Amino acid sequence: MSKKYVQKILNFGACSNDTEPDRQPRPAASALELKKTTPKRKVGNENTKVKRRKWDDDYIKYGFFLPQSEETSLAPSAQCMFCSATYRNNCLAPSKLRNHLQNKHAIHQNKSVQFFKNQHDYLYKQQSALKSLVRNTSANTKPLLFSSFEIAHVLMQQKKPYSEAESVIKPCLKIVANWCHGGKQAVDKVEQIPLSNDTMTVRGSMIADDIKQQLIAKLKEAPFFALQFDETTDIKNDAQLIVYCRFPDKSVKKIVEHFLFCLPVGVQTTGEFIFSKLDEFFQNENLSWQNCVAVTTDGAAAMTGKHRGATALIKLRSPECKFLHCILHREALASKKLRAHSSDKASELDKLMSDVVKIVNAIRPKAKTSRLFSKLCDEMSADHKSLLLHSEVRWLSRGKVLQRVLLLRNELY
Repeated sequence: MSKKYVQKILNFGACSNDTEPDRQPRPAASALELKKTTPKRKVGNENTKVKRRKWDDDYIKYGFFLPQSEETSLAPSAQCMFCSATYRNNCLAPSKLRNHLQNKHAIHQNKSVQFFKNQHDYLYKQQSALKSLVRNTSANTKPLLFSSFEIAHVLMQQKKPYSEAESVIKPCLKIVANWCHGGKQAVDKVEQIPLSNDTMTVRGSMIADDIKQQLIAKLKEAPFFALQFDETTDIKNDAQLIVYCRFPDKSVKKIVEHFLFCLPVGVQTTGEFIFSKLDEFFQNENLSWQNCVAVTTDGAAAMTGKHRGATALIKLRSPECKFLHCILHREALASKKLRAHSSDKASELDKLMSDVVKIVNAIRPKAKTSRLFSKLCDEMSADHKSLLLHSEVRWLSRGKVLQRVLLLRNELY
């Protein structure tokens, strides 16, 4: 639209002050507003039908054939027998097919029609053989696939690395197959079992997801459940939240206990962050806090805080929930009250533990002394060859340390 034409329209719409003094002139419309209000011209007819092209057997001379999946289609597509390029129905014109042959496969443009027919028959036989092979392979590989999953499950239960599947288990299976199950044919069958490291990693993830879904399904069916969780630190000094659950299982008709999940808490290990991890897991798995009737934790402030502790926040979601203090933590706290100045039997236990720690520290931390003690135990045919270190943080190790010293009392004496 020209500027002169726009200005003519603007002048035509403007009012004259001489003829109508009381009326104010209308503001001139911009060219952009006129462009928006101008109706667009429709191109073509809405009732025009889309033209559908039919397949012609003569198209084979251009190197194209009709796939089996397109034989019953009302708008079939063609596929090139050399590069597998697919031309849709609207491109199914002889000129376009000829141009494709000349530009992409010029070496075949002067070949006879019989050459293209022979090439099509060869492709058809290949596709039929491939389908038959896939059908037979899927039936034969099913036992191999199940074997791979079972082996991965055993490795997970025994807490063994996935690399042992290919480096240890498969060679052992070959030996058994060679001597007990028919020799080379059985060995070749064992060789087909997928036991690589990457495969075992994928199998482990799939098994873990399946076990998790089964546990969540049972947890949803249970009328109530209880939680036990604690925050711990791994070897990388990262805070981890470990959660166990206990609920009545209808399938076995008894109360069972399972490991629920382990998630990193983050930098902050406050009660709010711990509760946020619990609540996020409950929301993702569609679990209800109303079914949580009991929670067991240790006596840390992050867990048992009155206002911002994890138990206080759980109480807001489940008012009927009961909270318990772990009995093992109670025993650990009680053992710290044992002092040498006590007059009861507790003083004897404290003195005994002090003497045991001194004996262990005199042998175990020193490399040369530890090697000499191991050689002495070996010469005396002892059941164990080393002592265990006691840690105040790992307070459950106290009993194991005393038991090991008791078993090696002759060697220590």
